[in-house]
Parts: sequence; C-alpha cells; structure tokens
Amino acid sequence: MRTPPQIAAELEAAFARIHRERMADVPILNEALRVEAVGFVARGDEALGVLVTPWFMNLMLVPAAGSEQRLGDKTFVSVPAAGSEQRPGDKTFVSVPAAGGEQRLGDKTFVSVPAAGGEQRPGDKTFVSFPGGDLEFIAAYEDGIGDYRMCSLFSPVFEFADHDTAVATAAAVMERLLTEAEGAGSERAQAPRTLSRRQLFQRMAGGE
Repeated sequence: MRTPPQIAAELEAAFARIHRERMADVPILNEALRVEAVGFVARGDEALGVLVTPWFMNLMLVPAAGSEQRLGDKTFVSVPAAGSEQRPGDKTFVSVPAAGGEQRLGDKTFVSVPAAGGEQRPGDKTFVSFPGGDLEFIAAYEDGIGDYRMCSLFSPVFEFADHDTAVATAAAVMERLLTEAEGAGSERAQAPRTLSRRQLFQRMAGGE
C-alpha cells in the first residue's frame, strides 16, 4: 500500500519528467510554475490531492494499492475455449494455426490487460461525491504512477503570476473539500447534483 506522501512523490517525479520530455516549448506553459503535489490525504483506498504543473492544476485521485498489472500492461495468457470472457474492444495478437484452423484450448495470445477489475479505462468518467456536491473525474494512466483519476481545476494556468499563489489556491481547494463536512462521500455512475468548477471556487470565496 502506498501512503499519500509516497503517491505525491511519484506524481511529482512523473510529471516533472513529462515537463522535461514532452512539454518543452509548448506554448501553454506558465514557466512561473513548477510541478508540486499539494495536500494529499487518504480518501478511502485512494489518495486525494491537487497537482500543480506549469500547464494544469488538477484534483487527483490515485489508488493506494498498486496492482501487479495496470492499465496498458501486456501479458501472455492461455486462451480458453470458444465463449471466452473476452469483451468487445479487447485487442489480441494471435498465433495463427494452419490455414482454416481455429484457436484451441491451450493456444496463447498477446493481450492488453485492463486495470484490476477491468472496469475503468483511460477517458472513462465517474462522479465523485463530496459534501458540497459531485465532481466529475476522468480516468487516466501514466508510467511511474499507474491508474489515476483527475478533475481539472485550471488548464492552462496563466491566472497565476507565481508558484506560491498557485500552491495557495490548491491548498484552499483541499481545505474547502475536507472541511465542508465529515465523511469521504461515495461514487456513482450518474450524479443527481454536480458541482462545477465555478461553484467550487465560489464556495471557497464564501459566495455560496
């Protein structure tokens, strides 16, 4: 099990690498900001916090337990007989038998393995309930982190003149989410009451 500080450190390392390797000279960067994980705490079996980077500020939910196989991992598996549990959208590289032959019990295939439980894929959306309302998170995967979910607060981040201001805003978001009421909330596929980014910041300012 990873602790929130460990997850925060992994996020900082992974996104600092992305900054160096993938984001060089990208015009949406605010070079006054750097990568920093702010306020990460345990929320059920995940860690919740805000990630500040030169190109976004996101709420992040990262599983504390890292699975042996994560979204995007590949493995060799034995293929069961016809009527297997393979789902639409799964991809396979199959060793083809003689012309006209069919795959048989014991044949092997190369497959992309979804996350533990096999339910969530990059781009999938879920609503996560907080005391003040429900926020929409999008599933993603990154090497060095594994599976995670993100909720955009700012993108790009030109609103911030300096890094300290961005970190103070991130800390205020976390304080507001954690102090509105006790309890971690729940998750569901559909949300009867959603909380927009604008409403979240209005709550921070005491405007709602």
